[in-house]
Amino acid sequence: GWASFRAFDLLGFEALVAFKKWTERRFGGAFAAFRKMDANGTGKLKLWQMRKFLASPDGFDGDIDLVVESLDMNFSGSLSENHMTWLDSWDLVYEESDPLVTPRAVSP
Repeated sequence: GWASFRAFDLLGFEALVAFKKWTERRFGGAFAAFRKMDANGTGKLKLWQMRKFLASPDGFDGDIDLVVESLDMNFSGSLSENHMTWLDSWDLVYEESDPLVTPRAVSP
């Protein structure tokens, strides 16, 4: 079977959608955004590093804590390139069209 992330965690879903759309507009995708945020080249990002990077005037104004919490499924306290690769490959059209989930507007 298949479970919609939106049906499982609506707030996490909305935070990830907003972050994915922001990275696509600003950097061309989540992986490219990760590369910009990972200034020291470790391949890992801690929440504080993301907050610092995103504090710029054109930074992400959504809930970055919830984004990290939603992506960090093994509770490592950091995100890796793999998380961003998954986010880039996440099919929002399919996810948002799930007929078993009540549609709800998602902020850009």
